[in-house]
Amino acid sequence: MEVVGTASAASDALDRAVDTCGADVVLAEAKGPGLPDNYRALMYRHPRLRLVLVTPDGRSASLYRLVPERHMLAVVSPRTLAEAVRDAATLPA
Repeated sequence: MEVVGTASAASDALDRAVDTCGADVVLAEAKGPGLPDNYRALMYRHPRLRLVLVTPDGRSASLYRLVPERHMLAVVSPRTLAEAVRDAATLPA
């Protein structure tokens, strides 16, 4: 494991660091529950990136990664396709 750079926030500087250094994992402090929008955007720009957020007290951490999912449709019909589109639209980003 090698630390290839540091940044104070998920910003353009962090985005450039990920591009420049080819980071696979970013370790950051969690500012609250869930994944902040700026880190979500960073992960969408770099889909292979994994993000580890550590709580300020250091007692817990969460790993975030984009994982493709595949769900086979047993029956293909206009109704099941419409249901699949509706279901996909309601999933969190």
